Amino acid sequence: MRRLQVLFFSVLILGAAAPVAAWTTTSGGSSSLNDSQEPGSVLVFHRFQTGTVTTADQGVQPRTQFELSVVCPKGGTCPNMTPVTLKAHWVCKGVEEGNNKGFCAETDFELHTTVNGTLVFNPAGVQPTNVLTPTVKGSPAVPVPPVDCEEGYLIVWVTDTSGNPIAFDALIGHAVVREFANEVHAYNAIPIQAAGGLGEGPGIDAGAQIGVAGGPLLFDGTMYQAITGKIFGTVRYSGTNSTVRTDLIFLTLDLNSNRVNDLTSVDLKFFNENEVPHSTSISFYCWKEFDPRELDPSLTSDNPSWGLRGLVKSNAAVQGGNPSTLLGMVETREGPFIESVEIPDVPVTICQYLPVLGFTCLTEVETVTAQFPLVRQYSYLLYNDSEPVATTFYPND
Repeated sequence: MRRLQVLFFSVLILGAAAPVAAWTTTSGGSSSLNDSQEPGSVLVFHRFQTGTVTTADQGVQPRTQFELSVVCPKGGTCPNMTPVTLKAHWVCKGVEEGNNKGFCAETDFELHTTVNGTLVFNPAGVQPTNVLTPTVKGSPAVPVPPVDCEEGYLIVWVTDTSGNPIAFDALIGHAVVREFANEVHAYNAIPIQAAGGLGEGPGIDAGAQIGVAGGPLLFDGTMYQAITGKIFGTVRYSGTNSTVRTDLIFLTLDLNSNRVNDLTSVDLKFFNENEVPHSTSISFYCWKEFDPRELDPSLTSDNPSWGLRGLVKSNAAVQGGNPSTLLGMVETREGPFIESVEIPDVPVTICQYLPVLGFTCLTEVETVTAQFPLVRQYSYLLYNDSEPVATTFYPND
């Protein structure tokens, strides 16, 4: 960690990029979709939550912690301590009512690391982190999201030192989430490669400029690989009687940040274990977390005619009458419940009042049964189909 901080200072002071050997991919492919198992020039983290929790063993911790690493792009040659500049945006959940309905706030910031380096940061501005070093203007390197922005998603992409997006398929990362003080879970980010970065299309050299600073990010196979507009995956249905709650998280990259956006609408079909279908739909601005019971109360494990688990799949997402991208994640929570734990060799002092002797105390070593409220929680990403959807993300720095 200390070594990474020294490198970080060097990047800020020098502001110069070491050379990276270029290579060109072979052409002949036809697909322009991203590969979720390969490093990307862009990373999308499905959710962040602001604020902190106070844990019994580690003290104050951020609700969401991001860990992002950089590898050397496939086929490239990266000299030791090759600096890497990143642009990032906290993208907030859209306003759902009032005069600003559809407005999706954001906060942008830069990150600096090196090939083989790792960044640890969070939207709460607390430890643990290795990027709280003040910038030239004296502000934190990772600012917190806007006021009244409690949750949303994070997008990060590689740039040159002037802020221009470049092709550099090197980013991997995950997020650690602590919704409660007594649980923790994690999920992987979605990588999106530069166009031609996986042997598809005409091929792009590593480090080549593919956009302009502050300009739109095109996920259409020309600037970056495309993503899709349909999701599907398994779900554990929520139930009051079973203390299980499942939430789905949807987001779109068809976004105009810090602007009013159109609704993204999605038709959904849920199935139970016996393949019985139930159709419904949802609309959202930019990002949305919801329990299937919010769409229809019958989609619950408390319903004896439904079930415990099943499948969810969508039709193509639509925004403003046009196809829209859709990414999704599932979060399932079991509990809270009380766990009893026996703790041996605990000194226990018993005092009593005796008429002649007064108060008398005796200390003995006993096994004590303690009770702790616990929560089990897990997350996983929903699958996407193979139909690319042309997408434009407007940063509006």
